[in-house]
Amino acid sequence: MNSVEISGFIPKLGLVVVGIVLVECTRQGLNYLQRKNSKPVIRQVIFFPDKQIACKDFFDSVEGCSRIRCDFSHTTTGFRQLLSHIKSARKSIDIAVYCISCFEIADVVLQRHKVGVGRP
Repeated sequence: MNSVEISGFIPKLGLVVVGIVLVECTRQGLNYLQRKNSKPVIRQVIFFPDKQIACKDFFDSVEGCSRIRCDFSHTTTGFRQLLSHIKSARKSIDIAVYCISCFEIADVVLQRHKVGVGRP
């Protein structure tokens, strides 16, 4: 290569390098924005059965439990935690079961489906 060919090659190489850097910066910026705007995926192990059954009124009604002597648990149980996670779904719910035999879980999943969770 003579000096004329090299002098024409260097600006072209510089443009290619600048282009690659701009593409990579754009890609990194878009990845950052996507991660920033997305909520984290819930990965949690919940054990069943619970020692006590959770009080439905305590967790589901606005007033809470009105019973003076309630035999049910007023602390968060694994089952209530599971229902809370399903209720908080905004985009999708992944369920790997053959059959849902618990009406409370089925009702919460259907409620989320009615508001558009999991629909394409």
